[in-house]
Amino acid sequence: MKKLCSLLIAMMFFGLTVDAQSDDDIIAAKLLQKCKNELEDIAKKKVAIKDICFNTDGHWLILFGDFGYSFSYVPTSLENLLVDLNGKQTQIKQALMSGDSWLLLYDQNKYTSQDFSSAVTEVLDKCKARNSILTGIFTGPENEILGLYGTNGFVARNCPEKQLAKINDVNKKHRKLRNAAFGNNCWVLLYGNNGFCFQDLPSDLQDFMKKSINKKLTINLVRIFKDKWFVVYDDYKFATNVD
Repeated sequence: MKKLCSLLIAMMFFGLTVDAQSDDDIIAAKLLQKCKNELEDIAKKKVAIKDICFNTDGHWLILFGDFGYSFSYVPTSLENLLVDLNGKQTQIKQALMSGDSWLLLYDQNKYTSQDFSSAVTEVLDKCKARNSILTGIFTGPENEILGLYGTNGFVARNCPEKQLAKINDVNKKHRKLRNAAFGNNCWVLLYGNNGFCFQDLPSDLQDFMKKSINKKLTINLVRIFKDKWFVVYDDYKFATNVD
C-alpha cells in the first residue's frame, strides 16, 4: 500500500511538472507569435529593424528606426531608460535581457546595464577603450561573448575556433564586422556588405541563408531563441520559422 501511494504521489508530481513545462512552452509560443505580428507591422511601414532581443522566457524587445521600440515586457528600469532615450531622440542600438538583468547600447559608444554579467560588461569596456563606435555585443549559451567596435575591431571570449578564425580573417582584410548570433551549439557571423558564415544552424535557417545569396539579399541580423529564429534582411524585411 505504501509503495502504491508513493507511486501515485510520484506520478502526480511528474504530471504537474510536465504540465508546468508545457504551459511555459505555450506561453513562449504565443509571445513569439506576437513578436512576429509586431515585426510585420513595422515592416509595412518600411522602418529599419535594428535589433530583436529575447528574454529567457520568450518576452521580446524590438528596436527600430533610430530610437523606436516595442516590447511584450521589459523590466521597469529598462522601460524608463527607453522612454528617456526616445524622448531625447537618442539612437538606441541593441539590447540584451536575462531575467530581470539587462543591458542597452545607445548613442555612439554608451551603454547602461542592470545586474548584467560582469564578463559581458568587461568585454564592452575593452571595446570602449578603443575610442571607437560600439557596433554590438553578442552572447551565447556556452558563455560565448563577442564585442564588435569600429569597422572591424573585436573582443572575443570563449568563441568557437572556426568563428574566431573567420573573425581574424575579416579583421586582417579590413572588412566590416557587422553582426553575430549564437544558439545551442551553433553560430552565425555577418561581415562585409552582405557576407556571412555559419556553423550548425538549424536546417531551415541554413536553407534560408543559402538561398539569400542567389536572391541577393542583405542579411542585417539573425536572432535565435531555442528552436525558433528570426532573420532581418534588406533593413526592414524579415523571415522566421514561427508559424
